[in-house]
Amino acid sequence: MLTVPLEEGRGPPNGARFLVADEIQDCTPLQFALIRQWAEEMDEVIVAGDDDQTLFTHLGADPSAFINWPGMEKVHLKQSFRLPAKVHEYSQRWIEKLGDRREPKPFAPRADGYPGRVEHMPHLTARHPEDGIVEVCTEVARSGQTVMVLAANNYQLGRLTSALKSSGVPIHNPYREADGSWNPIKSTVRDANMVVGISLSWSVGRVSALRSLVKSTGVFHNGMATARFCDDKPDGHVLTDEELSTHFVEPQLRPTYDWLSDHAPASKVAGIAYAKAMTDSGLDWRNPCVIPGTIHSVKGGESDVVILLPDLAPSQIDQTALVRLWYVGMTRARSDLLLGGISENNAMRMP
Repeated sequence: MLTVPLEEGRGPPNGARFLVADEIQDCTPLQFALIRQWAEEMDEVIVAGDDDQTLFTHLGADPSAFINWPGMEKVHLKQSFRLPAKVHEYSQRWIEKLGDRREPKPFAPRADGYPGRVEHMPHLTARHPEDGIVEVCTEVARSGQTVMVLAANNYQLGRLTSALKSSGVPIHNPYREADGSWNPIKSTVRDANMVVGISLSWSVGRVSALRSLVKSTGVFHNGMATARFCDDKPDGHVLTDEELSTHFVEPQLRPTYDWLSDHAPASKVAGIAYAKAMTDSGLDWRNPCVIPGTIHSVKGGESDVVILLPDLAPSQIDQTALVRLWYVGMTRARSDLLLGGISENNAMRMP
């Protein structure tokens, strides 16, 4: 699709006169060529980017293309609004590993005077998340702060997400909502918590939630009749004793999570178990504070605490790409940066 407007020399859509392009350092050659073509017809062009944060060189991104854009006035960021002093100092020492392969851009840490924290924590590893990461995430979540747990690759996060869910830690990744493994708090969890809630009455909404979780046999006299009843009534309608007896095999039913698991199809059991684990942990499933993901997935995001897990990165990976990758991860932290364990064959050596 990008080649057509380039080959045909098409101008910007809808006669646009102003162009703003963010994260331009990661544009592919085709994307950048189209931006340059449209820029010729614009009254004003603003591009924002940081060559230190280039992550998609494997797709052809070349940060020098925008750095050397002829006639473009450069305005450097002078003040960070995210990084505290210690995280700022550490990340700058880190990115200086690139030497002359980057454009220097000195800037100050955020101005509120908070120093932040950078700490090496060798026991935090993707291989054994139960040996520290779960505890740290739980403590941060209880404090009301957010924490990102970041790795280079998706395959490093499988054990982590399993361990967090088993411990009842609510997780989500708002930057990749389509990824179910990072966003497991879905309808099954919500419905289970609604059904097992403290309410002693049965509203139509609660009955509908129960219907979505369990097999009808042994629970409702006639599942289809109950479905039609729920469709005809508003969610807030509270069933009378007569209506309870008409639809429920046990009119005084008070489901538990274990009861739900016993009556649910296999596809619902894991979600119900997660709902139970979160209830047992005392953490609020409505407000997940733990964000697992790859560094690529959270680009542009931030959290109070960042845990970096570089222990599986093989030594043969391009060093420039790795330095930039971890720099992006480090600079997500608003407060604390915790550096996980490094294996013997890892290419990265933290300063």
